[in-house]
Amino acid sequence: MDSETPCTIGLGSNTEDREFQITQAIEHLCGYFHRCAVSSVYESEAFNGVDKPYYNAVLHGYTNHSYDDVIKFLKAWEEECGRTQLQNMEGNIVIDLDLVIWDSNGRGISNGTTSTKAIENCWQKGLFSQHENHVLLVSETPPLQHSTL
Repeated sequence: MDSETPCTIGLGSNTEDREFQITQAIEHLCGYFHRCAVSSVYESEAFNGVDKPYYNAVLHGYTNHSYDDVIKFLKAWEEECGRTQLQNMEGNIVIDLDLVIWDSNGRGISNGTTSTKAIENCWQKGLFSQHENHVLLVSETPPLQHSTL
């Protein structure tokens, strides 16, 4: 049996149905990754100060898939949910799924996308901690009320 690779995914959405988008993505991701742990859903302002606020979450899980396969899986889900380049330019992000940490060494994947920036901001504020290959979200604000998380 191949060893499983731990990874952490940042999720973000700023559309009118952002809570639905985050919930749907979490359910989809937990069907792909093993032993999923999910943070509370939290709201953050857009980093550019112009776009609508985001709902964000962080998912940590394990996979037997390769790095490239995981990236393809994440991008395919964004596309299936209707994310387009035009919407990106307009600041309407249906769903943003970013591989933020890949492997047990906690190697970060920084690609400058919205949820990656949100997670980097959380690291800087001390809202995340990493302990024995687990990433924990320590929230300063109460989580949003959510029935499925």
